[in-house]
Amino acid sequence: MIVNIPASKPGDLFLLFHSLPYDFSADLPLAIGHGVCLETTPQELLATAEKGLADFLLPGYSLHMGICNCCLRCFVKSVPSTNLTPTNLLFLSVIALRLHAPIGISIGGQFRLGEEGDRILELTLYEVSAPWSSVHSDEYTPEAIASAAHIADRLMRVEQLGFTKLQTALIFFGQVTVGKSSSFQLCHMGLFAALEAMFVPSGNKALTLSRRVSSFLRNFQFPKPMDNPNNVINHREHGETY
Repeated sequence: MIVNIPASKPGDLFLLFHSLPYDFSADLPLAIGHGVCLETTPQELLATAEKGLADFLLPGYSLHMGICNCCLRCFVKSVPSTNLTPTNLLFLSVIALRLHAPIGISIGGQFRLGEEGDRILELTLYEVSAPWSSVHSDEYTPEAIASAAHIADRLMRVEQLGFTKLQTALIFFGQVTVGKSSSFQLCHMGLFAALEAMFVPSGNKALTLSRRVSSFLRNFQFPKPMDNPNNVINHREHGETY
């Protein structure tokens, strides 16, 4: 992992957020993966950009509702012996953060830093949000960033070593955890299919996977059927009413 963090320069890729909770108990930038750092949001650049560019990257920017003051910056162009792009490296760092602690994150867009006079290039809008947040913590700390950096480095090693099943699982997990898919149900199906591919449970696979799904869904709060009188189901064969 690259430890020395260079100053921003033309060619760097920035990923901007509506929300990325950080407690700012240590100054930025901080390393958070190979060639990636947690950086202060380039607010001056957004404020002086051509009209409409900031609103494209962060919809609602011109409404002055506040701005997340940290972002991710990738300052390398590639990773030797892998097919990872700078965008891949940015999202590996987001996945690493969510693996360390599933705190809510909302992603806006990304851009490449250009030369003087044309500073915001290659705009991409994502506008996705993590679908679930932990109740145990509400901000990332510098220690959490350091832990996420180690996780991101290991995720990159998975790519380098060619562990295809684990790569597939990480792709599905990434889609779930950063909200890239609009279908929550399909995300879960893909994620647990990836778990099955990784661990290949022996014996009763259905039982093994159902236990995993039950354990995962335990974190969610669902309304009880009796909360809605229209949802009463009478199970006559069991003599039970729900």
